[in-house]
Amino acid sequence: MWWLFIIYAVALGLVVFLSNKVATYTDVIEKRTKVSGALMGGIVLAGITSLPELVTSITSSLLGEPELVQGDIFGSNIFDMCIIGVIMLIFAKTVKKTKISKDNAKFVLYCMVITALIIIQILLGVFAGVSLTIPYININVLTIFCVVLYLVAIFTTHTTKDTEQVRAGEHINVKEDTPKHALKPVIIKFVICSVLLIGVSVAITFLSNSIANEYGLNKGLAGTLFLGVATGMPEIVGSFTLVRMGNYNSAYGNIIGSCLFNFMILGIADIFYFGGTVFLANLTSLYVCICMIVALFGMLLSYILKRFTKKGANLVTIPLCGVLCIASFIVSLVVLA
Repeated sequence: MWWLFIIYAVALGLVVFLSNKVATYTDVIEKRTKVSGALMGGIVLAGITSLPELVTSITSSLLGEPELVQGDIFGSNIFDMCIIGVIMLIFAKTVKKTKISKDNAKFVLYCMVITALIIIQILLGVFAGVSLTIPYININVLTIFCVVLYLVAIFTTHTTKDTEQVRAGEHINVKEDTPKHALKPVIIKFVICSVLLIGVSVAITFLSNSIANEYGLNKGLAGTLFLGVATGMPEIVGSFTLVRMGNYNSAYGNIIGSCLFNFMILGIADIFYFGGTVFLANLTSLYVCICMIVALFGMLLSYILKRFTKKGANLVTIPLCGVLCIASFIVSLVVLA
């Protein structure tokens, strides 16, 4: 059924187009208000661009496909981290000039904690047969933890730009010819594009499931390749758009904020899956999680190096961190193949 791939390609094209629009409107809103880059990139834009994962994961759970859910979230996360690695390589000079906010670095730590706990859950399940699922209500402990930690991230994020960020040149490309009264129509367009993005995401879920069934693909691999990549496109397009505008902090926040949001989605999907838990205990998931930990370390290391080393050295060290993120993604594909 070759026509499934044509429809998939069309849907993917729509995701790219809508994602670019959402990122552009986000940049305008951020630059015309006092809202911080961490809030716009790590919370608002990350939430919007991660809505596809929310829709597809809940839909997959209701369809009784936990492997597809886990493949989607893990695949999307490791793919997103690979994208930030590519950005570190291609836009090394832009990355060097832009300050990464402490809030965004905090999001990386949160993601590392969640990933570590998932690894512990998998190890307990594989080697000891122990499940962290709460009896009677059939909800995993990690579900509660992921949701609570994301809420903590929201309420502890600085909502306004600080003087240090402005001095660091985070917003040096502000378009002064954009009138402030034009902000309302931009917000309306932002909302419309976001809603359309959700609709296309629903279609991609069913297409990915159909392709996997038609060609007998492993659901975890199908989730990573078709769902993970497709639902990760908003973060890709949005981040590259922001970096080209010189707003690397928001791009960085978009990626890591999306990863954190995706972990919360994994918890929400667990609630909608009634056949057990989506936190599946198998060695393949363990290896992918280890790859995610390595990629997250690369992102955190880039923040540390930018903050505590000379700017000249960053042109060498930052790309190396990018290579670490990219290598982690490649290894994860080899594991899933």
